[in-house]
Amino acid sequence: MLFSTDFCASKTALLSLAKALLHEGRAVKSEIGVSMATPSSAQSKLTNALEVELAERSSGFV
Repeated sequence: MLFSTDFCASKTALLSLAKALLHEGRAVKSEIGVSMATPSSAQSKLTNALEVELAERSSGFV
């Protein structure tokens, strides 16, 4: 996925936070669990706009 650096960085940061919370909870024998849903990209106005921009930028490349 081109132009998705911020998405990938955010997803990785949230995964790291979830793992840290899980380990801290286990250390104090907490009964609170940690879950994380990580969808891939979804069709939206933003992704559609990025696809158009990418097509426009790459149209001059061979």
